[in-house]
Amino acid sequence: MQILIALVLSLAVLATTAAADQPAPGYGLKNVWPGTWVYPPHRQGLPFRVGDKAKWDKAVASIASPVPAVIYVHGCAGFSWDFLEAAYAKALAKAGFLVLAPDSYARGPRRKEVCGKVRIDTVELRREEVREVLRQIEKLPWVDRNNLFLAGHSEGGITTSMFKGSQFRAYFIAGWTCTSKTPEFDRIHAPKDRPVLAVVGTNDEYHVGTFREKDDCGMRMKGRPGSRSIVLPGWDHDVSAHRDTIPALLDFFRENIRK
Repeated sequence: MQILIALVLSLAVLATTAAADQPAPGYGLKNVWPGTWVYPPHRQGLPFRVGDKAKWDKAVASIASPVPAVIYVHGCAGFSWDFLEAAYAKALAKAGFLVLAPDSYARGPRRKEVCGKVRIDTVELRREEVREVLRQIEKLPWVDRNNLFLAGHSEGGITTSMFKGSQFRAYFIAGWTCTSKTPEFDRIHAPKDRPVLAVVGTNDEYHVGTFREKDDCGMRMKGRPGSRSIVLPGWDHDVSAHRDTIPALLDFFRENIRK
């Protein structure tokens, strides 16, 4: 009996630790904006962080009129300028969008999620990062605040699907199905009048078995005009490498720019 009680107590401690090991909201928030990666519009090359004042000032000086902006939310592994995350950012910047990609790990040490097993406390940290970038955008007169877009891959795609608010014209979700046994994850939180484009592969290694039930974000797009779910047969988690994904993304955001 004593052994059983000890085992139960041990499991309770482990469960409490596992549930509480992500920092509380507000943790490292002051580092989010300086640590945000920047891809200026109509420019190619390596990105830089907002905190690199010389490069930031030079980029700002080159922007003559308000430009549309995309907040890009990276996946569980973090943002890397030579990884799949950069494919979206580079293409959007080349097309004339300012891309701002907050680096979640710039906040300081935090739990790194097991990709494909994202928990709600992590989503709240990521939503907080998006809100912080939005707050900073309010100070930038050269950003067209009528044309803000939200995009994300994997953990960032989940965050995009779960972001609440009407600040964005349209949303792009990559590597996520918008479906879950957990109610909070099992929907798209954006206002019903905001269009969503979602892309996922049927061989996505983080959603094995999902497509036997034909689950994808299209199942959560009812009553959402202008939205589209693209399911790529035989494709894996990195949908950015598929020839149709980035052209579809660019067309979608362009179509939704308010003139």
